[in-house]
Amino acid sequence: PRKGLDGNRQKVDGLNSRLQHAIARQLDQQKSRLSIASAGLFAYSPQATLARGYAIVRDGDGRIVRSTTAVQSGESLTVQVHDGEFGVTRD
Repeated sequence: PRKGLDGNRQKVDGLNSRLQHAIARQLDQQKSRLSIASAGLFAYSPQATLARGYAIVRDGDGRIVRSTTAVQSGESLTVQVHDGEFGVTRD
């Protein structure tokens, strides 16, 4: 019986080791997929767009300005860029 138990114990140990490696491999694959998805999402984020040199212009009420016709001469605006924001006045 002892030989049988020792053999079964070795089988269990081997299966446990294979299971641990399979779990670790699966986790690595999922981390890789998550990292790729995260990078893809960041590429379309507003911060990434600002980092490429774009700006968001808001009127005095905080609404985004989408057209020059939406802003009157002399109106104060806020310009948001990658590293902060600053105020401007339309000529």
